Amino acid sequence: MTHVELSLCRQRALWGEVSARAAALSAPGRRRLLLFGLGSSGHCAHLTAETLAFGSPEPPACWAGSPLDVGRLVAPRPGDLAVAFSHRGKTPPTLAALERCRRAGAATAMICAAGAAQSRCADTVLATGPVERCEPHTSGMTGAVCAATSWLGGREAAAAWQRLAAAPDPDLAAFRRDAGEAPDVVVGHGAGRWVAREGALKFVEMARRPVCAFDSEEYFHGWAFARAGAVVWHVAAPQDPRAQLVSARRFAVSPEALGWVEALVQLQWLALAFALERGLDPDEPLTAKDKS
Repeated sequence: MTHVELSLCRQRALWGEVSARAAALSAPGRRRLLLFGLGSSGHCAHLTAETLAFGSPEPPACWAGSPLDVGRLVAPRPGDLAVAFSHRGKTPPTLAALERCRRAGAATAMICAAGAAQSRCADTVLATGPVERCEPHTSGMTGAVCAATSWLGGREAAAAWQRLAAAPDPDLAAFRRDAGEAPDVVVGHGAGRWVAREGALKFVEMARRPVCAFDSEEYFHGWAFARAGAVVWHVAAPQDPRAQLVSARRFAVSPEALGWVEALVQLQWLALAFALERGLDPDEPLTAKDKS
């Protein structure tokens, strides 16, 4: 069994453990949130923001984005809570942004893997599972969103993760048998946009397939017409304004705060299935040649 498959098999159990630990911490109270990370960690920041805002008549004041934009597009200030996402706890721009927030008087938190490098500029460290042994982060990615939302959203959010933890995983053998064509493009809206981006990244990392990802609205501003015949997958959220115009394989996002999770899980397992069907090792890191 590959490390990626092993990580995916342990993913739901990890949600159960992480949500319980995070919900037991003292809640930080209502304050402006600055959420940031790069790559999959950046997707964690955005999905945390989407989850916390879902269905709330008064969504929290929240900015989610790249650590490179902290101090440039958003100015940290006293009273803020800055939450940095970094699986190994070593990403230099993320650490620099967290330090900038600390110097500005914001409370700071780091969400990283257990055993990751500890940042001295983090007031609070939330650990997920162990450091994943290969680059396609799967359980580490969803575990980070689980930790953040269970801490910031409280026991109701943690209970929702507990329910997801009890659900079954997809059938990898069935996915390998019935996967069909791999996507050229994955689109989505709202939380679905970040699921689409993360799913596309898993295809790049595991199956070495250069999959693009777009907001479904952005897709119709050029790309849909430039790539006629492209294989499109759609992470379909209920509020997606383009839902009826995207002719694609659909991954449903249900109308609830964590309604995006199962769509992402399917994309993770499908990326693994395609990699295995192509005879690729999903554990093998991308080389410079692969990335070119």
